[in-house]
Amino acid sequence: MSPEGGDEPEGELADRIEEDFGSYEAWKGEFEAAASAASGWALLVYDTFSNQLRNVVVDKHDQGAIWGGHPVLALDVWEHSYYHDYGPARGEFVDNFFEVVDWEEPSDRYEQAVELFE
Repeated sequence: MSPEGGDEPEGELADRIEEDFGSYEAWKGEFEAAASAASGWALLVYDTFSNQLRNVVVDKHDQGAIWGGHPVLALDVWEHSYYHDYGPARGEFVDNFFEVVDWEEPSDRYEQAVELFE
């Protein structure tokens, strides 16, 4: 996260998002839907069994996790993460999350997973 974040990913991660989801906007829409449905986290993970990126909803630390899924990007949507500042406006919190995402770290995590499993 960074106040200078908010751009779209670049390089290998951007290419893989387009390959696996069709476009950045399609991925983002699915990720936002996961964040809306989750009571824990919305995650972008690299699935080592399919060698694909997937959006998943993980609740209560262990419900919804994918075996072999390596987290690339995580959004905490437990109420403690946003309620003080946003009240019940989780959607606004999720929108603002994308304004501060610094894609360098998620890109590094993706590249490490690919190096290990492809």
